[in-house]
Amino acid sequence: MEQPEFIGLQLSALVRGERKNSAEVVRFLASVPFQQTLQEKLSEWLEQSLHEAKVPFDEVIISLDVAAQKAKPIEAAKPSLLSRLFGGS
Repeated sequence: MEQPEFIGLQLSALVRGERKNSAEVVRFLASVPFQQTLQEKLSEWLEQSLHEAKVPFDEVIISLDVAAQKAKPIEAAKPSLLSRLFGGS
């Protein structure tokens, strides 16, 4: 029997909003109900998509990492790529 292999796909979800609302967004993203729902829905959707595409697989595992709540904002000399992509100057 062949050794099973895990194939990873890294996703980033960025929520843009006013800085004053960031703590509320972080609390929501870190909440157990939200994380459970996201894991379940994403797993179901990915499994369904793999089945429909007739791609053989054994298991789908969804892992979530939430941004640190106490992250210090960094002011860059040049706008970052993400800043330019999402409307920054």
